[in-house]
Amino acid sequence: MNLSIVLIFCAIVIVGCLLLQKLTNRIGVPYLVGFIILGMLFGSDGVLRIQFENFRIAQIICTVALIFIMFFGGFETRLNKVNAIMKPAVVLSTGGVLLTALMMTAIIHFILRLSVVESFLISAVLSSTDAASVFSILKSQELHLKHQTASLLELESGSNDPFAYLLAVVGIFIFKGQFQISEIFWILVLQIGVALLVTVVLSKVTRFIFDRMTFDNVGILVTFIMAVALLSYALPEAFKGNGYLSAYLVGLILGNHYIPQKKEVMVFFEGVISICQILTFFLLGLLSAPKLLPDLLVLGGVIAVVLMLVVRPIVVWIIGKVFHLKKEQMTVISWAGLRGASSIVFSIMIVNQVHLTMDIFHIVLCVVLVSIIIQGTLLPIIARRTNMIDVNENVFKTFNFYSEEVPLDILTIRIPETHAWANRAIETIDFPPSTLVFQIQRDEELIVPDGQTVLQVGDLLQCVVFTRQNHSHLKFYQINVEDDSRYLGKVLKDSIFSQDLVVAIERDGHMIVPNGDTMVLLGDTLLMKKMTGNQ
Repeated sequence: MNLSIVLIFCAIVIVGCLLLQKLTNRIGVPYLVGFIILGMLFGSDGVLRIQFENFRIAQIICTVALIFIMFFGGFETRLNKVNAIMKPAVVLSTGGVLLTALMMTAIIHFILRLSVVESFLISAVLSSTDAASVFSILKSQELHLKHQTASLLELESGSNDPFAYLLAVVGIFIFKGQFQISEIFWILVLQIGVALLVTVVLSKVTRFIFDRMTFDNVGILVTFIMAVALLSYALPEAFKGNGYLSAYLVGLILGNHYIPQKKEVMVFFEGVISICQILTFFLLGLLSAPKLLPDLLVLGGVIAVVLMLVVRPIVVWIIGKVFHLKKEQMTVISWAGLRGASSIVFSIMIVNQVHLTMDIFHIVLCVVLVSIIIQGTLLPIIARRTNMIDVNENVFKTFNFYSEEVPLDILTIRIPETHAWANRAIETIDFPPSTLVFQIQRDEELIVPDGQTVLQVGDLLQCVVFTRQNHSHLKFYQINVEDDSRYLGKVLKDSIFSQDLVVAIERDGHMIVPNGDTMVLLGDTLLMKKMTGNQ
């Protein structure tokens, strides 16, 4: 096929998906459904009748897309927003996945009269909620939920896919007739152990590079992070570890570490993830055979309804009661258990490795379509009906969107004998607009000044000048002080500030130069200068 035709086709698909996103958002349906339907229209039973039936190639492409989706799912999670709900979220993403798989195994075995192992394989790929689906609803509908529920859903849906993958791997192993408990135990040890080892080593090495290396531009920085994302999956997989678990954890650790020009990195990754979602859902629609769906839609619909109305609520209520979650909160969490692309991709992995009596790919596809359409469409309504909307909350605070860079220049000024500022207090000097003195070097002493500090001949002033230029190599970052911030109520001479220097504080629209006795208040924005590592 001519290259220009291929490129035109790709552009049309992307534009079509974006237009569908606008349309579905207006009518309240999750836009991911549109991507699948568009793929079906282009597929073997659609308008263009493109014959694409290569499950192996589809698995490779979708796996690469899932790597970036899971890595970014961790990367954009703000740990300081999920600390309070960390335990229930982690239990839901691990024990909740296992409990869901076991309950669904019994139900599918009863409904379909399949073997227990085959029922378990289908249940394993349906046991996790889908981060892309959940995130798209929370963001597009701007669901500002009470009790840090958005943070809980973000952490759960972002971290439970690796455990569903783990169950699928175990299920494949058992299906092939290898049911020795000792061997299954070692599979679990390798899957989790290797993933954790790679996470620790790779994240430490990457953070070391971030702290000591200056990237010439954001393009090189993003390329480096993408390489790390690929390594976070490939390294554990090469040693029979869980690559998805490692990709998520490495992304989580790096996303909460100082990274120069993080705002630009986040914007770029938002674009990458959008392409990955479009590619994955479109490809899954293209791979499907819509003519087979009517026969399986009832079956898939029954499984989806049981999963939505029985299994998911039971699992959430069991775990929610242990952690004393509120009833209305558990209701929203139960309904937010959307299934998505990861379930379909894992079903493709199973198709490529074992031969089942049922068409697991199309069954799972039907379940996902029903889940996204019904749960995704009704989630905003249920959130409002249960009075779970908090007008004082902001769902976007849940995500790591905030820039850690401040547009500024650094100005160094030496005070000679004839200088007009010599022997004058800082508060009496008319500095240029948006200029703050944050440090004075006097002989061998470093002084953090306040308004009463008198400048002396020979002083070397370090001034910050707020501009629109970017100087990522200077390692400045900002902290927004919210009600759960560890800095709230602290004074700057406390040990919590011993590592980095608070250069300035933005308070009520004004910039102030703090001293050691300055207390951090709610709503402050701290301009911090990183003091560790090479500067």
